[in-house]
Amino acid sequence: MPDTLVASHAITVEDVEYQPGLLARLYRPAGTGPFPAALQVHGGAWQYGDKLNQAEPLLGYLAERGWICVTVNYRLAPSARWPAMIVALGSRTG
Repeated sequence: MPDTLVASHAITVEDVEYQPGLLARLYRPAGTGPFPAALQVHGGAWQYGDKLNQAEPLLGYLAERGWICVTVNYRLAPSARWPAMIVALGSRTG
């Protein structure tokens, strides 16, 4: 990121259940917006990893500079069969 992004915001970090048993972590800068937003979905080929494995330092950095950031967990294989990773419980796929 360019060195010109030096704004510093206090941030709040909280986990929010967005589907039964699935958490999203929200990083929110203090103050009034509007703020740009970033959504991070971790890698792991639908089989491993979680929302904190890859991006927590980056999302905290962005939030301190005025971004609202979200990272999510999703259901993992093999206990979840396709398309359960990306489909809300109880919804139809076809």
